[in-house]
Amino acid sequence: MKVLGLDFDERPIPLFDENWDAAIAEVSPSKKVPCLVDGDLTVWETMAIMEYLHDRHPDAGVWPADLATRAVARSAANEMHGGFGALGDAMPMNTRKRLPGRSRTDGCLKDIARVQ
Repeated sequence: MKVLGLDFDERPIPLFDENWDAAIAEVSPSKKVPCLVDGDLTVWETMAIMEYLHDRHPDAGVWPADLATRAVARSAANEMHGGFGALGDAMPMNTRKRLPGRSRTDGCLKDIARVQ
């Protein structure tokens, strides 16, 4: 939304805070982020948020205007979001730890090659 220049209020919720569960439960039915609250509507999950923003702001450029280019962009985004299970299992995102070279399994390396 920042990149698109859309006006919004951000509500950071500290991830490793003792109040995390209560704070996230106030806004997200899945208790996960990201979560978009637009008036009385709550949209959670990254791809659902992207589709909602595309529908709500059709001229903002959420997705490419060209149909074929948009289809490829959506395919790549969904693959990044829902695919690459071996990579996610072997190298989960944790910005608080540094684990160089950990879990370079065959499946993980195949996923990395696909991303590249």
